Amino acid sequence: MAGLKSELFRLGLSALWYSGVARMAEPLTRGVGTILMLHRVLPERVHRPFAPNRDLSVTPEYLDALIARFRRDRIDILTLDQALQRLASPSPERPFVCFTADDGYRDNYEHAFPIFRKHGAPLTIYVTTGFVDAKMPMWWHVLEIALAKRDRLTFQLDGKDVVHDTADTDAKIRAFDAIAPAFFGRVIPDVRRLVDAIADAASIDPLEACAGEVCTWAMLAEMKRSGLVELGCHTVNHPVLAIECDEDVRAELATARDRIAAETGQAPRHFAYPYGKPEQAGAREFAFAREAGFATAVTTRKASLFAAHRDHLVALPRVEVSPNFSGSTDYLRTILAGLPLLFWNGGRRFVVN
Repeated sequence: MAGLKSELFRLGLSALWYSGVARMAEPLTRGVGTILMLHRVLPERVHRPFAPNRDLSVTPEYLDALIARFRRDRIDILTLDQALQRLASPSPERPFVCFTADDGYRDNYEHAFPIFRKHGAPLTIYVTTGFVDAKMPMWWHVLEIALAKRDRLTFQLDGKDVVHDTADTDAKIRAFDAIAPAFFGRVIPDVRRLVDAIADAASIDPLEACAGEVCTWAMLAEMKRSGLVELGCHTVNHPVLAIECDEDVRAELATARDRIAAETGQAPRHFAYPYGKPEQAGAREFAFAREAGFATAVTTRKASLFAAHRDHLVALPRVEVSPNFSGSTDYLRTILAGLPLLFWNGGRRFVVN
């Protein structure tokens, strides 16, 4: 069913683009620019048949084609600081995009960085310091590894035994979809306990399972020295901030900010809320990001930027660069024209909450 929905959505985007409707509406709907969200950039060949986190990745070939498309269409690729200047400027400019990548995956260094360097295009990587320091495992990756390894997984959740038969790929996918929601309602100590329970059930070390998935500080520093990559902040432990207490939210932001500053000699100016949906980051979290001194903070609300966002710089929307659109750059180009985003947001162009 998910595959059918994706195919229908792609057909709809194609119809909007090739009919000319999206392009005709673009001057009214696109806004001044768009912040794009990446996670991973991986060759398709690295994915196993069971790959529930594949939706976090696009291929290097697609990223390369996308940047070339933006250049061809005279869409500027800006840093976040340059985007701030555009938002503050009353004069019309060419549309722009900003590329951002969450978490600090190693493939950002191995596959994405060479592409941005080839094109001379900037990228902001939001670093989760607990991942880079190998102190906090990525629960979604540990869950994938555990389910891939076992034909049957048994662990305790909220004091009860949970048993999943995972003998084939379809069963593993069903188990992943059933278990994953349990992480979103838990504060960090409880997330870690659940990760450990699942890892123990599969006889894996959760930190070791994630060790090769994230950049080292040396990799991040090398990219930063290039002048093309800026390091932003993405907390220490990647929590659902909305369910954490005030003290812990402040600590997540300040500790990660200071850790990045200690490693790079420069405090990050930009922040990304983990997960970033309305129920996961709202007015309280926006206030804390402002208090921590960040010039911008980005959510995962899907929308373009408009001039009015200059008054809401710690609640900026982003648009995901999805592998569902990797067959053609036309799909994302249609979304950036603005009409699909208008539909997504119930006719609202300006989205903050």
